[in-house]
Amino acid sequence: MADSLESSEDEELWERLMRAVEAGGKAGGQAEGQRSAALLVFGAEPFALVDLRVDFHPEPIGELRRIYDWFRPLIPYYQERVIDPYIIREDIWREKKLAERADG
Repeated sequence: MADSLESSEDEELWERLMRAVEAGGKAGGQAEGQRSAALLVFGAEPFALVDLRVDFHPEPIGELRRIYDWFRPLIPYYQERVIDPYIIREDIWREKKLAERADG
């Protein structure tokens, strides 16, 4: 897990921690096996930037990765939404961001 964190210093903290969870699972995880996995990341704000959890799943780390990969592009959206609750819907925001990337 430590090697995973040290070798990914150029990544965002949430990605580094997700990789560390995966490395821990690959190294053997809990002796009695894994049934849950979680990723909870705070920054300077008084709210979690990432708060994901999987319980009672046969492959909790893989499921956490799947959910995280879906959620990751939305982290900036949810940070903004806390400050501005009137922000456009997530699906419209996502389409707008995809269009901006295609243009520039």
